[in-house]
Amino acid sequence: MFREDLLEKHEKLQFNILKKIFITNGNVTKEYLCKFFNISLPTLRSNLNKLSYLLEIVYYEDVKLIISREKIILKYNKQVNLDSILFYLINNSLKLKLLKYIYFNNFNDINGIKLCKEFSISLSTLNRKIVECNYILKEFNISIKNYKLNGCIMQITYFYYSLFTNLNINLYFKSQILCKLSLYLEKYFNISLDKISEYKLQNLLIILDNIVKQKHNYLTAFHKNNIKLIKKNDFFYNLVCFFNKNNFSLKKSELFSYSILTFIYSYEILNYKTIKKINCTIHIPNNNYKVILKNIKSIYTCSTIFLNDKIKLNLLNLCHKQYFFKGVFYSNDKIIINYYIEKFSSYFRVNFIEMTIKNNLFLKNNTKFLLDEDYFRICILLILVNIKKTKFQIYIGLAYNNDFFNLLPNMKNTLNFLYEKFDVFLEEYNYNSQYDLVITNLNYNFLSKNYNYIYLITNLGIEHDIYNLSTLLNKIERNKIKETIYDFNITKYFKLN
Repeated sequence: MFREDLLEKHEKLQFNILKKIFITNGNVTKEYLCKFFNISLPTLRSNLNKLSYLLEIVYYEDVKLIISREKIILKYNKQVNLDSILFYLINNSLKLKLLKYIYFNNFNDINGIKLCKEFSISLSTLNRKIVECNYILKEFNISIKNYKLNGCIMQITYFYYSLFTNLNINLYFKSQILCKLSLYLEKYFNISLDKISEYKLQNLLIILDNIVKQKHNYLTAFHKNNIKLIKKNDFFYNLVCFFNKNNFSLKKSELFSYSILTFIYSYEILNYKTIKKINCTIHIPNNNYKVILKNIKSIYTCSTIFLNDKIKLNLLNLCHKQYFFKGVFYSNDKIIINYYIEKFSSYFRVNFIEMTIKNNLFLKNNTKFLLDEDYFRICILLILVNIKKTKFQIYIGLAYNNDFFNLLPNMKNTLNFLYEKFDVFLEEYNYNSQYDLVITNLNYNFLSKNYNYIYLITNLGIEHDIYNLSTLLNKIERNKIKETIYDFNITKYFKLN
């Protein structure tokens, strides 16, 4: 699920048009947008006019669309957050209002007439919106049935935690138990919660407490079995004792303790060293984490600077979130995520991801909560971007004429592109070194034959050189990886449909 899925169809299109203009450096042709979104020119014009009006409401003079005969230019103050328009639209979304109302009133007597009156809509509109909401909720294995939330307690809690967090929705409540829990964790486990961790735990406790009041929801056999598996864990046992002492029933104490553990392991609430001390005893996600980490270590010659605790925590959170919960609520929009995929994907990274998925323990175990492969691919890709120095690092020599008037600005952009997309080592060309690739604007007859490939910088613009270099570097990576266990013969990169 994406945040923009809560919008009406025409609003979603307008928001996506804005994001597409933004990632093309604020300068794009009408023809390109029509082709990309598969819309006619009159439809594009109509949506651009509505978008201009929206920008004026949300940003005043800070963001403007300049529409010419063929092009659209986006002018904006660099300090402006373009997501503000999304939040403006979402806050007026009937789907969001309905999801919030049903959550906050789910233990009350709700009927169609009451909801129609609340939102000033007809019964047919209400039923249509419920169908649209259920389409969104389907991947989370929950639904709205008879105007009430229906499904597993953990899944409903996970969905609403994701919804409120990703949309910056303030719950305006304070968990009465959080202060006591913070003191307890510090006293018995030497765990000190910072403000962000407290905020995350507070949201979890408030949402969970509200869901538990709704008696018709349940805990699946999957989660009941997990509770049995961790009953001997010291951290879990002490959490149960804590809630018991605060007048929670044993069943409710176990549910809250289990929920805290699942969220601690799935979200960045505690640091890596603290989580390792807690030592949760559910083997599938833990073993999956170890296998992936081992694979990363086997192909990277990295120091602890690159493979640090932050990266390990991201990987640990990913493995546990994919195990405990079904469904994904992306914290960014689809246009931007696909932009990141295109920007950071290389032949090596995509091959490594496919190898990781093939060996994934979730797919080898008979578990109801199988891997969301798209989300897994994206997360592993973003983890790989932050780790340098693989065994397949590409050595590049730069030999260029400083007087070449157009080279230096372009070279800066080209180098940024190379560092982000590939694992490269760049240095000024040295006659005594050996290179996988030499990039130059000189006559290559003056260079030593100490390279496998050479690329002559053109004067046709940065995009032309970046495209050609990307093709060449993928070829070099492929040759380096060839005949290893990491070569899956990938012909194209993945993207979100």
